[in-house]
Amino acid sequence: MDHAISVGLATPQHHKAQILNSDHRTMREDYSITGRTIPLAVLSTEELVTAIQTISKERLTTKQKLILKEIERLPEEMTVTKFVVHFAGTLHCSETAVWNNLRQLHAMELVHYGGPNTRGIPLTITPLGKIICNRLEE
Repeated sequence: MDHAISVGLATPQHHKAQILNSDHRTMREDYSITGRTIPLAVLSTEELVTAIQTISKERLTTKQKLILKEIERLPEEMTVTKFVVHFAGTLHCSETAVWNNLRQLHAMELVHYGGPNTRGIPLTITPLGKIICNRLEE
């Protein structure tokens, strides 16, 4: 049976623990949220990717999914402002609706674009956004 030894406190709600496996030779880090320890070594990378894709498929709005797909298919670099005008016309919705959805995608770190101090940076999809897009197309 594994025994947990708490070695630090990351935040008031999140604890990191080191687990001494039953062979007493190997250690692994686990993550505890509100006192419940979740072993990080339980899921493979493929399982984590599948879980992220499944959650995204269910929780992203239709517009957010369309925006991600459109950004991934952009034939040339485009600033976020230019994209908003282009996509609002294509989707027949308001520019405000596109901006609001882009802000949410940006907050989830699925897209990247320049801000007030970094104008002109092209709108791009992040690696995590690409992983999610691959599942949306299935």
